[in-house]
Amino acid sequence: MGIFSTRIRVSHPSRPSDSRELELVVDTGATLTKLPRDLLAELGVTPTSKKQMVLADSSIITREAGYARIAIDGIADLVPVSFGTRGEPPLLGATTLEILGFVVDPIEQRLVPRPLRDK
Repeated sequence: MGIFSTRIRVSHPSRPSDSRELELVVDTGATLTKLPRDLLAELGVTPTSKKQMVLADSSIITREAGYARIAIDGIADLVPVSFGTRGEPPLLGATTLEILGFVVDPIEQRLVPRPLRDK
């Protein structure tokens, strides 16, 4: 599957009108969406926990995590996010895709909305 990116809107959970738009690489191998710490602080999003994360090279690090409102193509919800460090690229992770109800179309390199399952 090729690498592609998509535009999202991110905001504080209780202040959706104060949002920022940014481009994120879609990374289904990442569990959480990773956003720049500075951006999250600007929006008033604060860490609520620390999570151990496995990097692509199999090393394990600890990152702060919290909750933000993310919208893709008008579909929005609260999702867990990790706080990235300066210089790291922001990533759209699998949990956000699941919560918002998107699947990856690897041929067209785009996100496709799908109904959530209730089984």
